Amino acid sequence: MHNMFDGDLRLMKWVKALIAHDVTVVVILNLGEQQVEEFTKDVFDAVCRIKMKFFKAIERTTAQPLLFGPNSAMDYTCFLPMIITVLLTMLPPFMASAELVMTNISTDQAALLVLKSHITNINEPDNILATNWSTSSSFCYWIGVTCDAHHHRVTALDLSYKHLAGIIPPHLGNLSFLTELRFRNNSFQGSLPRELAQLHRLKWISFAGNNLSGDIPSWFGWFPKLQGLNLDRNQFSGSIPTSLFNSSSLQIIDLSDNQLSGSIPREIGNLTMLKKLRLDQNKFIEAPEEIGNIKLEVLQIQYNALTGPIPLFTFNISSLKVLAYTNNDLSGSIPDNICKNLPALKGLFLSHNQLAGNLPSQWSQCEELLELSLSFNHFTGSIPRNVGNLTNLQMLYFSFNNLTGTIPQEIGNLQSLVELGIQTNHMNGPIPFEMFNISTIEAIRVIENQLSGNFPSTTAFLLPNLKELLIGVNEFSGDILNFISNASQLIQLDAPYNSFSGLLTNPLGASTTLRIPKDIGNLIGLTMLRLNNNELTGLIPKSIGRLHKLQGLYLNDNKLEGFILSEICQLMSLGDLYLANNKLFGPIPTCLGNLISLRRLFLNSNELSSTIPTTFWGLKDILKLNLSSNSLTGSLHSDMGSLKVVITIDLSNNHLSGNIPSTIEGVIPKSMETISSLKYFNVSFNELQGGIPTEGPFAYLSGQSFMGNDALCGESRLAVPPCKTLEPQISRRKAIHILKYVLPAITSATLVLVLGIFLLKKYRKHNVKTASKMDTMVQTRTLGTIGYMAPDLSLRKWVKESLSHEGFDVMGASLLMGENANLSAIKDCLSSVMILALSCSAELPQERKSMNVMGASLLMGENANLSAIKDCLSSVMILALSCSAELPQERKSMKDVSVALHKIKMKLLKEVQ
Repeated sequence: MHNMFDGDLRLMKWVKALIAHDVTVVVILNLGEQQVEEFTKDVFDAVCRIKMKFFKAIERTTAQPLLFGPNSAMDYTCFLPMIITVLLTMLPPFMASAELVMTNISTDQAALLVLKSHITNINEPDNILATNWSTSSSFCYWIGVTCDAHHHRVTALDLSYKHLAGIIPPHLGNLSFLTELRFRNNSFQGSLPRELAQLHRLKWISFAGNNLSGDIPSWFGWFPKLQGLNLDRNQFSGSIPTSLFNSSSLQIIDLSDNQLSGSIPREIGNLTMLKKLRLDQNKFIEAPEEIGNIKLEVLQIQYNALTGPIPLFTFNISSLKVLAYTNNDLSGSIPDNICKNLPALKGLFLSHNQLAGNLPSQWSQCEELLELSLSFNHFTGSIPRNVGNLTNLQMLYFSFNNLTGTIPQEIGNLQSLVELGIQTNHMNGPIPFEMFNISTIEAIRVIENQLSGNFPSTTAFLLPNLKELLIGVNEFSGDILNFISNASQLIQLDAPYNSFSGLLTNPLGASTTLRIPKDIGNLIGLTMLRLNNNELTGLIPKSIGRLHKLQGLYLNDNKLEGFILSEICQLMSLGDLYLANNKLFGPIPTCLGNLISLRRLFLNSNELSSTIPTTFWGLKDILKLNLSSNSLTGSLHSDMGSLKVVITIDLSNNHLSGNIPSTIEGVIPKSMETISSLKYFNVSFNELQGGIPTEGPFAYLSGQSFMGNDALCGESRLAVPPCKTLEPQISRRKAIHILKYVLPAITSATLVLVLGIFLLKKYRKHNVKTASKMDTMVQTRTLGTIGYMAPDLSLRKWVKESLSHEGFDVMGASLLMGENANLSAIKDCLSSVMILALSCSAELPQERKSMNVMGASLLMGENANLSAIKDCLSSVMILALSCSAELPQERKSMKDVSVALHKIKMKLLKEVQ
């Protein structure tokens, strides 16, 4: 109702009058701090008793008649809210709004229903919110809603972890009794409505883990009772508003994992009650010294852009329990007496910076320290021995520095140690076995140092909780596995690049070869086994098939022998299999193609001799495949194109010696053009033939991928001859394959032709007396030719009758296919050949069958070697004529015919090759 006074100058005069009457002003201001809905009858009575004094004061000051008063038409019951409304406009926003809203139970219910309507996606289990928030029951019993017992108003709204999405409606600002507002871990988006500033009773606000964006509202500083503000894991941007630090009751501020930037405001020093400040994963560039004035317990400014010297003032905050500056660009050194002013410190996280100098040597006062992380810096010197005094220490990380010296034995005193990380330094000497007596130890990481010495060959430590043992890239020797045989929880064993010597001396004085022990299968929890780049010998133990959780097996670069075990096919979780650079031989197990989880398969540089299993082309998710430098045979399968995500294929250097069949050969499947992900492809030094594909990944491959294959052709940039576009490429093996079946057919046809000519002459002699009576028949005979005789029904009949002779049945069967030949088919063939012979001897040229066409059809199609075929047929015809001489003594014997035919065949084979 105060809007009726907008623009009225008298309003300002009335306000001045109120200031001059302090008692009345105090009373009314006190009323103004109360919400109108809390007014009781007693309050109104108290106001009525002072109204007359108030009216008179205004009349004396303004010397103008009142628009309202005891003598005005306006009832005083309307006047009081009007005056209070005017005064409320002078108060801070958390005490008033543009229009005072009288809230009640119905208002709370309406606000909650509006919130429900603004939830656009409800994926929470069983759709509880959609069904539970119903007007059929009191909202005080709705899930996530808490009411006070006296007024039955909403005091807490907690919808955390409900998988909700949508926007925050402004109507929530009507929940005037609300003290806790928690929407943690949902998917709400947009900005926070300004109407929430009306909730001046709020003590805890949490919108962590949503998709809220925009600036952090400045009105967060208007909540006088606010103790905790959690806005982490959102998309807020800009800088922190300085008004936020007006909320002097704040104890917890968590703005982590947003996109905030700039400097942290110096006004943060006003928050004297602040205990926890988390600003991780933002873009802050500076931490003000005023932070040192706060009695903080937790200070986390990790993964930001802080630069310059490490803020030394933070080492004087004696109340600190956690100090974390991980992943910034801070420089300088750490005070040697760091624990002097930090007696309560439990966690110190300074990794991933540019810190240098020696490690602090005075740790005895940090008795409460649980985690110490100084990795990824430039620290030098040795590890101080008194670090063993940190008896409560659970996590110790000195990795990726420039530390030297030995690992102090005092680390064995840390009986609560869970993880030890000293990898990638310059540590030397033996590893202290005292650390293997720490029953709580779960991870030992000392890879990439110059550590040396033997591991115990007879002693087996308990190590009941050991999950990671990373000792690779050192100079260790001895039996690597005996001392961890009891580590039943071991997940990752990483011991590559050491100096395990191969010949060891056991306690009995006998030499033994270092092998992978058979009981490695007892480590059933292993997910990663790295023993590569040692000198391990012997066979891969079958017990490895019991490691069903194994995801990575790395045995490459050793001296392992024998077959690739089919037991490996039982490792259905295997993603990486590295067996390269060993002495493995024999076939590649086909069952490896059933390991559908394989991503990387390296079997190169062994002595494997088989074809590539076709099951490999069913590994749809394979990324890298290397079978190079073996003795593989066979051809490339067209199903290679089904490897849609493969990046690397290396099949090069598969060569054989002696009488072993030739190596991988055949054409490169054109289907491989569809593998868009392929970046590296190498089939060099094989015997591949045909054209190199030009599309897809082959468009950018170089000639190095195909060198050493003399029969390949393609584009000139690949350093191979161009392909002949007119004649299709026929491989040597294919030609031999064709001739293998064609030449016997030619030989059989030749014999049939000879027999046909012989029968034809017999037929002519038998019918010489009737020849003169046949008007339509003209018979001519010249040397080396067959005279023309128009075929008629009598001729066909005689041929069939002659072929049905019992003696010829036996002769034809023995000449062609043996006793079990299909005589009916042979007779039909002979009959057809006889007719063909007659038609080829037609007197008129246009009636004769073309010998070119006939020979080509009989052999290899249009692209056959016609010259060789003509020579072959000519020789056969001459042989046939010699067999058909009239006088028996002039005819060749069947033995001579067989020898002559064999020579003709070999000559044809040579010319075709």
